[in-house]
Amino acid sequence: MEKNQNGLVGEHDMSKPPEVNTFDPSWSDEGILQLEVVSLSKRYPKHLEPYLLQSFPEAQQVFSIIRFTYMVDPYNSCITLSTTRKEPAVIRRAKEFLQLVVHHMPAHLAFTLFTGWRSSDIIKIGRQDGGLCKDIGVSREQFHERKNLFRDSKDTLERLTSCNIIIQSKTIVVIGNSEGIKIVRDMVKDCFVSNESPAPKIRRAERELARKDIEAVRRRLHEKQH
Repeated sequence: MEKNQNGLVGEHDMSKPPEVNTFDPSWSDEGILQLEVVSLSKRYPKHLEPYLLQSFPEAQQVFSIIRFTYMVDPYNSCITLSTTRKEPAVIRRAKEFLQLVVHHMPAHLAFTLFTGWRSSDIIKIGRQDGGLCKDIGVSREQFHERKNLFRDSKDTLERLTSCNIIIQSKTIVVIGNSEGIKIVRDMVKDCFVSNESPAPKIRRAERELARKDIEAVRRRLHEKQH
């Protein structure tokens, strides 16, 4: 059994047209399967190239499992995803993947978008258009102080929300469940706009989760006794 020009494996005898009763536009008169390919491309910063090339073999293999072709083009500083799949949700996640990778999210983490339950968010924190600090008079020094304030709580916040967080010069990239992402975004906003450390809120949230866990254990013990 051989792969066709699109890298797909099928059981149809390619030497003759398929035996069907109705016209199928995906097959040519010569019996060649014709599938429309959707390609999505994104340029990447040049300093990301060594990492992208190093991780390319693994990423290419993983994407082949879900019927995608993954390519890195060093000449044009571009990464491309191609597929014959047409599901809108899959195409949307492919676009998200490209956005995350060019914002320094490791490819193996960005790929988890395709599990179906993870989402992503790119939070602009600087003075760029749409940035949290654009119109509130935050100086360069204050901006870096608030970024360090958030960075101090990053690891704890990741454990609390089960999200992966990447802090960049003017953006914070988050991938995880929707509830966790909302918590991260709220804490980022409070930190950069209001100069509030995430640490006290994280401690309160951890105490609340611990209390709920204790109550859940008590309920299970009570149910067993009855």
